[in-house]
Amino acid sequence: MESGSVKQKEFYGEVHFDNKAGLPIIKVKVNGVEASFLFDTGAPNVISVELAAKLNLKTVTTAYVGDSGGEMGIQEYVSIDNITIGTINFLNTGAIVADLNSSEVTSCFNLDGIIGANLMRKAFWKINYSEKSISFSHDLSKLKIIDGWNTLNFTPTSSGTPKVDLELNKKIIE
Repeated sequence: MESGSVKQKEFYGEVHFDNKAGLPIIKVKVNGVEASFLFDTGAPNVISVELAAKLNLKTVTTAYVGDSGGEMGIQEYVSIDNITIGTINFLNTGAIVADLNSSEVTSCFNLDGIIGANLMRKAFWKINYSEKSISFSHDLSKLKIIDGWNTLNFTPTSSGTPKVDLELNKKIIE
């Protein structure tokens, strides 16, 4: 999940998203095939069983994986040659193959996958919910953070997922 790079050395990209139940859904190309992906900062890349089969992706390894519902299971990992977001190419990124129709949370969105933190760690990202846009760049200054906008520092896990410690009732919660 640490692999991957961006084809363009210097880049700025912007995509618009559909806001479905408060979740940003973007159009991407996976090895040239257009697909619908959830943009999820708290997850690793995921590709649906159906799209992985269509693209004939080969299993790189398997491992136990827990989902947001607390379910654990052995999942296949694949490497995706090219995920294009806007005009920017993310190369050789890892993804978990999962049945996205088996979850009540994801089945109603007709998703082909999830753009997750392991890909996101290759750029700086700005999510603008009022304009339904996501911009990203190799250079944080290109994102034009506006006074009053919230930024959040975090420590990433090995998959790039942000980990934030919160204080609640004078107790630190991971």
